[in-house]
Parts: sequence; C-alpha cells; structure tokens
Amino acid sequence: MAARTTAAPRPCRAERLCASRAAAHTAGRRRAHNDPVRTEYRLTDEGELLDPRTTPPEVFAAARRRWIVELLPTDPGRWRSIQTDALRECGISTDAGMSLKHLADTVLGAHVPASMPDDVIAMRVAMPKLSDGVSPVKAPIVNIITQRDRAVTSSTDSGALKKLVERVRSLPPARRRGAFVVVRSLLSLSLEHATDVADRVTARTAELEDQVFSDVDDDDVTTDIYRLKRAIADGRRRLLPVINRLSLVTEVDDAELGEDAVAHLERIEAGFRRVADALDTDDRLLGDMLTAQMTLVQVQQNGDMRRISAYAALITVPTLIAGIYGMNFDHMPELHWLLGYPASLALMLVVVLLLRRAFRRSGWL
Repeated sequence: MAARTTAAPRPCRAERLCASRAAAHTAGRRRAHNDPVRTEYRLTDEGELLDPRTTPPEVFAAARRRWIVELLPTDPGRWRSIQTDALRECGISTDAGMSLKHLADTVLGAHVPASMPDDVIAMRVAMPKLSDGVSPVKAPIVNIITQRDRAVTSSTDSGALKKLVERVRSLPPARRRGAFVVVRSLLSLSLEHATDVADRVTARTAELEDQVFSDVDDDDVTTDIYRLKRAIADGRRRLLPVINRLSLVTEVDDAELGEDAVAHLERIEAGFRRVADALDTDDRLLGDMLTAQMTLVQVQQNGDMRRISAYAALITVPTLIAGIYGMNFDHMPELHWLLGYPASLALMLVVVLLLRRAFRRSGWL
C-alpha cells in the first residue's frame, strides 16, 4: 500500500495578501533604485512648453524641440549608460574626437573637455545650499547636454529638476524659444543658489569677525572659522567647473545660440565670477581672522602666564621669610626677640605690597 503524502497547509487569505503587498513593495523599491524616471517635454516655435500629460498627441509630436528630464537611479554604475544614451539622442556622434563612452565619463566628471563640438553645451551644474552658515555646502548636481533642438537634463535630486521645470514654465513665451533656454534657466537657477550661499557666507564671516575681536571668550570660534573655510572650499570646487565650461561656450561665435543667448550666458558667467570673487575675499578674510585669533590667544596666554608668575612671586616672599625663621637654629636672636613675630609679619606685608605695586605698574597684574 503506497504511503500517503501530506500536503503542505495553504496560507490563509491574510497571509497571501501580506505576501503580495510585500512583493509589490520590494519590486517598487527595486524599480525606484534601478530605473530612471523619464519625462519628455516639447518646445514650440512660439515658445510654448508642452507637457505630454496635458497636450494632444498630434500637437506634441509636431513640436520639433525636445527636452528630456531624467531622474537618475541611486546606483551610480548605471549613470554612464544613461548619459551615453543622452549624448546619442542629442545627435553627438563618435566622430567628435572621442567615443560616447568616454564622453559620458567626462560629462559626469568635474571637467568637460574643450574638444566637444562647438554647438554642444554639456556640463555639470551644481545647486549649492548652505543652511546654518558653517556646514559644508550641499549641492545637488544637474547634468545637462544640449545641441540644436534637443536638451537632456538628469539628476539624482528630484527637487532640483522640479525647480528647473518650474523656472522654464515661469518664463514668458518670447524667452522660451530654442532648446538652449533650458541651459540658460538652469544656469540662472544655479547662480541664484550660489549668490545666496555667498551672501550667507559673507554674513557669517561678519558674525565671526565680531566674535574674534569681542571681549567675550569663545572657544568655538576657531572651529567655526575652519568649518566656514571648508564650506567656501566646497562651494568653489563646485562652481569652478561651471565657470570654466561657460568661458568655452561664450567664446564660440555660434549661430545656433544667437547673440542674445550668448550675451545672457556672458552675464551669467560674470555673475558666477563675482560669486567666486566674493568667496575668495571671504576666504582671505577668514584666514586673516584665524591668524588674528591665534595671535589673540597667544597674547591672552602670555598675560595669564605673567599674572600667574606675579602671584607666585607674591606668595614666594612670605614663604621664604617664614622658611628662614622656621629653621630654628640656636644662634638666631630674632627667635627670642619680643617683637620678632609681629616684625616678621610686618616685613612680609611690606614686601608683598611693594611687589604688588611694582607688578601693577609693569602690567603684570
């Protein structure tokens, strides 16, 4: 007779529901971490920004200028393939002097090579932030690649991309013509963030200057100066690549950009340079403040040592007199003198008062 097998108990409905929800949640998280969120906009010749969710398909397809917005996944290993696709979509071929793979690496790096075609704007634009005035600068990065009638922006920060879309939408239609308006809007937004950082750094530098030269002792002021100098270094490290790339773009006389666009980019470049100069000025001032702070600390320590030495001398003289008469030799006539004790106290008091007067005149007390 064959053995009877016992079937495994089937999970109840609640267990199946929990398992399905957990699987869906895990799959959703996996998609969120591995797949970019892609949105495509279109720009018409009249400067209208078309959203595919609210625009009829035939109207959307008729618009020639494309703007692709990609929210990058959290895995940096996939960024290069996404950027390579973006370069290919912008019509950049491998005949540009380097492979798309290498070009994608340079776009994601700190510097973009000058060998890129003249009508291509590709850069990493930072959105610097400085919350409390002393912490390192936090700067979400937006990668942008633009050529002729195509623009691709990508970032791991959804807030930065949302602000960019809102900025383009807020422009009047006359200024929304051409895909390069995305570059100008992104750089203008970055310049506003950088200017805010520079203003906060300047205000915090003034506060630290008051603390350094005030009469109140603050042991944390040196630490705050170092932290603010580090924040300035972070900000400059994120702004200099943009300034260098802008200088290459504005030097090109390209008909695709137009005189107005080039003039606008030159004004933006001048704004970035003013911010960089302001940060340099604050950095030098902080360096001088740090030197002054260390000098003041040394002067204060020297003053403390002089006061300690003066008080030690005031204590040493009575101790010396008391030590001499405490030796109790047989041939010390003062030991048997009736006025020896009060005379010793009077001598101690007179010597201490004379030393105290001398120390006060010399500034030691």
